[in-house]
Amino acid sequence: MIARNLSIHLKPILVAEFSARASPAPERHSQNRGYWPLGPTPHPASENISTLLLHELGDSLDALQSALEAQSVNVCSLLSFQEALPLLTGPNPPHLIFTQPKLPDGIWADVVSLAMMAPKPINVIVVGRLADVGLYLQTITGGAFDFIVPPLTGYELTHVLRCAIESVLSRRELQARPV
Repeated sequence: MIARNLSIHLKPILVAEFSARASPAPERHSQNRGYWPLGPTPHPASENISTLLLHELGDSLDALQSALEAQSVNVCSLLSFQEALPLLTGPNPPHLIFTQPKLPDGIWADVVSLAMMAPKPINVIVVGRLADVGLYLQTITGGAFDFIVPPLTGYELTHVLRCAIESVLSRRELQARPV
């Protein structure tokens, strides 16, 4: 029982020490990796970053939407796959889609399929309610860019955004190059 109590008291210290050693401060990390800061600093591309949030009625992603808008990302929020069809098949689809695994009229795989057929590349990020390794593996192998589970820290969301934006902008640039 003493060992059990001791491990409980030591665990926060060890986790804090490990976290401090395992990842550098966000500013240093971004400088080392060549990332650009999101927010008031403009993105490296001349275009504005647009994002679509797809979620069920009554299960909004308000916190995520606010966090994205704070990062200077244009956000559109829709409640169904059918509402998203015109936007995704139009000439200027969003750069990113954050979708819940289940929608009233479809699932994440339907969103990924449609994103793959869009006129311009789109990265799909699935937003789960719980950490689910099986669903994570399904989404990643099924073509989604990432799988996240809120709440995310500001640094975690910024990292996911940077990676997704870099990827989609690179893919769009490659698509636009003459052959």
